[in-house]
Amino acid sequence: SSGGVRSAIAETAETVFTDQFTREERAVARRIFLRLTELSDETSTADTRRRAKFNELILKPEDASVTHAVLKALADARLIITSEDSAEVAHEALIREWPTLRGWLEENRASLRLHHQLTEATQEWNALGQSVDMLYRGARLGQAREWASTHGDEMNKLECDFLNSSIELSEREAQAREEQRQRELEAARKLAESERRRAEEQTKSAKHLRKRAVYL
Repeated sequence: SSGGVRSAIAETAETVFTDQFTREERAVARRIFLRLTELSDETSTADTRRRAKFNELILKPEDASVTHAVLKALADARLIITSEDSAEVAHEALIREWPTLRGWLEENRASLRLHHQLTEATQEWNALGQSVDMLYRGARLGQAREWASTHGDEMNKLECDFLNSSIELSEREAQAREEQRQRELEAARKLAESERRRAEEQTKSAKHLRKRAVYL
């Protein structure tokens, strides 16, 4: 009567999301489910579940209590599975069958993919001791900055630190390149001035020799 296991899972999710959560909690739940979903790519044809640590799901320290409350409610409803420090979707059928989640995923997959790439890059950067070699540069940094300008409230602290460090490095490198360019311009100016003076001296010397020739 419930339409099978898949439909029952979707119905449970919609009931919990609509009836149990406040507006703030619904926003947190949406963020959690989007982060717990691995988007399909050229190697996979379907979206799948993804495990995420709590410190990824909690964007700011002041969000910790409401995030944990939402996680507990979702776990109690058997929609997600939690461990000591992480969570994942309990059934991939939820990702495929819950229309609300499908709608979130289809709203802007390109934006979600950019965010997921930023999350993965941030975690790799942090795992390698926040090495500058792992920071964004060039076009990737430009895309991330453009995305963050309208989605900054979806980033957690570590992602903000990663992007800010990337921006600071880019600005330092740009400043270093500009300083190098100015040094090269100054060197070229001095060389040109030296060549000009040498040419003037050669011209004067040639005039002097011509005068001597006339006198002689």
